[in-house]
Amino acid sequence: MARQLLLNTLTAAFGDLVEGLTEENLKVGVWSGEILLKNLRLNQKAIKKLNLPVNVLHGYIGSFRVSIPWARLTSESVSVEIENVVLIAQPADPMKWNPEDLRRSNLAAKRALLEKATETAQAWNVARRNSLAGGNEGDKGGGGKEKTGYFAKLATRIADNLFVFLKNVHVRFEDSVSDPSGALSVGVIIQDFQIQSTTNTW
Repeated sequence: MARQLLLNTLTAAFGDLVEGLTEENLKVGVWSGEILLKNLRLNQKAIKKLNLPVNVLHGYIGSFRVSIPWARLTSESVSVEIENVVLIAQPADPMKWNPEDLRRSNLAAKRALLEKATETAQAWNVARRNSLAGGNEGDKGGGGKEKTGYFAKLATRIADNLFVFLKNVHVRFEDSVSDPSGALSVGVIIQDFQIQSTTNTW
């Protein structure tokens, strides 16, 4: 059950963004406490859902590593290390875009991000409510109810303590559309950054 909760959390957080990231290939190393996947592709369909006036030419992840502290899962973070990310994009055909299209695209992108944030918040709130309800029922007796409360609390703990570390991210924008006679290329390299859940005290 604990393994399934962890798999659900990982696929919910990253499954839409990375091709081939499913429960099947994650479960291989989950009990060992170490999952390592290499040479993954970013899901272009997920990026296109943002409706930005760009075309993603190539998206690549060198390694995707998950470390699971099974012996201390209720007190320590599940860490996800994503390394050697390359994203190459170019502007969409300007003949297919106009100011009104861009305005609608920006609104759609903001709406998509808001919906995703809302869905995530709702899912975590449900998990917390189930955790409280399960814990209260478990106090009244019944081993099954106690287990339900424990696993609900564990699911909330995994989601709240998920730690994401990105290293060596290269974003490159190539523009040969605006001026075919003089292509422009701009790149940004991010050495590392971290994403971590916060609490009401930090």
